[in-house]
Amino acid sequence: MIAARWAKLLKLIKKPTSWMWLGVILAILGLMFYLWANPGLKPQVETVMIKLYYYDSTRSENYDYDWGALTPIEVVVPASKSIIQDTIRLLLSRKLGPAEEERGLFSEVYNPDFKLLGAGFKAGVLTLTFNEVPGFTSGGTAHITIMLMQLEKTAKQFPEVKKVVFKPDDLFEP
Repeated sequence: MIAARWAKLLKLIKKPTSWMWLGVILAILGLMFYLWANPGLKPQVETVMIKLYYYDSTRSENYDYDWGALTPIEVVVPASKSIIQDTIRLLLSRKLGPAEEERGLFSEVYNPDFKLLGAGFKAGVLTLTFNEVPGFTSGGTAHITIMLMQLEKTAKQFPEVKKVVFKPDDLFEP
């Protein structure tokens, strides 16, 4: 008698009915609702606050390369083992919003084609290697100086960075 019940059960499993599928779907939906209603069960992503430095034209007269005119914008990002590289990449790729531009902020390093290719760190010296974008990393002294100031100040927010070296050596030429 028990064997007959098991045989019927095995036949049901081999030939799933629409009622069985409805049960499976309801079980999955119930589990999803439970996870949504109990956020403590979801994996939490560790985040850190970083600063991206932009030039504030209202704090400097005549575009005079004043380090004090660099203004930080704080951004929360996921923590990572390569946080310095991630921060520089974000500075390069982040376009300022209209509200930030109205405050007088601008970026000399934003260009979708300008990329950080790699970074090395040894004894307090951070070496940043970039690709060459014709006409972007050359030009006026003000443009190049503010580019270097933005990159260096953003990198030096990390206490282990004492000096920043840019590669290729002739990349930033006024």
